[in-house]
Amino acid sequence: MLEEGKSLAHSCDVNNISLVPPFPRECTVRSKPNVPRRFRHWIALGPLLGLTAAACAHPVLIRSSATLESSRRVANAVAVTNEDQSDVEPPTVVVRDFWRSSAASVVGWSADESWQGLRSSIRNDGTLIRDHALYVSAYAVSDWRLFASAEWHAVVQDSVNPSVLLRNGVQFDASNCIGRRGCSPPLYLSARLPDSLLRSSRDDITVTLHARNGEASVITLHHDLITSYLAVVDSLTFARRKAQ
Repeated sequence: MLEEGKSLAHSCDVNNISLVPPFPRECTVRSKPNVPRRFRHWIALGPLLGLTAAACAHPVLIRSSATLESSRRVANAVAVTNEDQSDVEPPTVVVRDFWRSSAASVVGWSADESWQGLRSSIRNDGTLIRDHALYVSAYAVSDWRLFASAEWHAVVQDSVNPSVLLRNGVQFDASNCIGRRGCSPPLYLSARLPDSLLRSSRDDITVTLHARNGEASVITLHHDLITSYLAVVDSLTFARRKAQ
């Protein structure tokens, strides 16, 4: 039974809203007090304003002096690596860490190839959440709906048998431009890349996506990107474990 002065109203649960189409139609039934009509549009805009504020929140990219020092060492290492290749732009690797967040994201891509690259999430205790992820923009393939269920086959060096990667499906990143070093795709396809497979490579990694209709799309992870990305991951992991 409802209390006097209250009525049943349908409101979508913000925690279950999918940011990737198709959007869910299910809504939870909640009890809400009767509100004058002229104020209802402000209440309806409340969750949207909350999501906008969260997306625009200022990130805390460095948590401690240890992480700062580690990041400087990584930057110096990348600079030395590319010292003899001054005409080649080094890969971009950014750390996206928010205040009171339980994990930080590491995203990296080669020069002029932000539409594809590597990413991972590292907990505050320095452990990796699942595996690394290989991503490609949903708009870099002919039809992302077909490639959403594609098979991912990775070839490391001259291996005969390709490794089958577990796909993560279509994902949405509301913080894709955080870090002031370029933007990664807001909507992308992703697959899990085991740490052992990534570290075993001494050369580029070629990944082929096979769609349901027979189409194929090829992604190449360059070795300099893999090296720079893993250096930042290891540096952040070390700093977080040391801070425990």
